[in-house]
Amino acid sequence: MCFGFLKGVFRGGDAQGNMPSPRMDITLAELLSSDYVTTTVQNTNSMEPLIDIGHTVFLSNQPKHLNDLKTGDVIVWRQGSREIIHSITNIGTDAKGWFCQTQGLNVKSKDPEIIRKEDVVWAALGVLWTKGDIGWAVADGD
Repeated sequence: MCFGFLKGVFRGGDAQGNMPSPRMDITLAELLSSDYVTTTVQNTNSMEPLIDIGHTVFLSNQPKHLNDLKTGDVIVWRQGSREIIHSITNIGTDAKGWFCQTQGLNVKSKDPEIIRKEDVVWAALGVLWTKGDIGWAVADGD
């Protein structure tokens, strides 16, 4: 079983592509507390190889995580009845306030939607690369 933090994982770094490793001020005990949830994701391929079907994702809707979003962070946002997990590529403000744009790690173009703060339902904090037993599970041979 492997575990990876999901803060700041999207493209970036200096001219050579070097970037600091992500770090979070959170303990494993906190992550396993009732303030956080785990889920698995569907087989959309948009976040591969970091997140794939069956992988267990740790999510938080705590203000300390939702109010400190940065480019590269992975979020879950709501579009109608769907929830989408992608990485933030751009953050800005306009007359309506805070917004961001997202993109899947395995997708060549940004999502067309402008995501508002009220549409962000979770900040993804980490992933366990598991076969999945909490919702979506990997099929044999995938």
